[in-house]
Amino acid sequence: MNEQELHERIKRMCEGDEESFRQVYEHIKLHVYRTVSLLVRNPADVNDVVSEIFTELFRSMPNYRYNKPFRSWLNGLIIRQASSWNRSLWRSFRLLDRSKHLNVSEPSVNVDDHILQDEEHQFLINLIIKLPYKQKSVLILRYFQDYSFEEMADMLNIPVGTVKSRHHSAIRTLRQKANLQDLIYPNKEGLLNV
Repeated sequence: MNEQELHERIKRMCEGDEESFRQVYEHIKLHVYRTVSLLVRNPADVNDVVSEIFTELFRSMPNYRYNKPFRSWLNGLIIRQASSWNRSLWRSFRLLDRSKHLNVSEPSVNVDDHILQDEEHQFLINLIIKLPYKQKSVLILRYFQDYSFEEMADMLNIPVGTVKSRHHSAIRTLRQKANLQDLIYPNKEGLLNV
């Protein structure tokens, strides 16, 4: 589905056309699920976050500006919802930790097998998932969604320099954690070579 067809379906969806909503949903559901899988620490929370994203998508659709690419707008929505979810979980964790009612262990990281097929990619994904949220979101948008630094800056409402700084910090952290100088290195376009 190209951008123009998507815009037509979005307009009809805003008018209450359920079939258009179903078509938009079918077009974006895998993208949303994969992105959330990479942004949310606990795999058990992925479906809840995806549901919240589609609820917010339906609620926010009248605010969509057709002069911007839909996928950029959608990714901004995904990032905000995942960030909100992670923040609310962190607040809950701190409250529980203070009251000493919960014995917390490190969450296990397990991305669905259909996302990545070989072990090197899975290893790299596991390292990315463990990064701080701001670094992780920049890497996911850059390497899994193919956005430029300028597009990410616009989507995240931060300066391009901040995006580049987060990107550089994330790459440096990945190298330090994995000691993979030969496996992970950015080429002159800033893309990961794996």
